Amino acid sequence: MEKIENYSPAGDLLHDRVILVTGAGQGLGRAAALSYANHGATVILHGRKVKKLEAVYDEIEALGKTQALIYPLDLEKAEDKDFATLAQ
Repeated sequence: MEKIENYSPAGDLLHDRVILVTGAGQGLGRAAALSYANHGATVILHGRKVKKLEAVYDEIEALGKTQALIYPLDLEKAEDKDFATLAQ
C-alpha cells in the first residue's frame, strides 16, 4: 500500500469536470480553485468581490490551464432568478 505522503494525483485528474467554488476570491476557496484548475477542471469562481475573483482568474490563466469563469453574487441578497442563472 502506498503511503499518503507519496501520493501525487495525475495532472489531468479533473479533466472535463466543471467545479463551482464559492468564496473563490480568497483563503480556502482561492486555494481550492487553483488546485482544481491545476488538475484540469474548468472552475467557476464565485464570490462577492469581483476584483478578488479577477485576481484568482488571472492566476489560473497564468498557469496556462483551462479558462475559469467568474460569477460574482452575494448569496445573502440573491433572488430565485440568480440561482436559476447559476444552475445553467
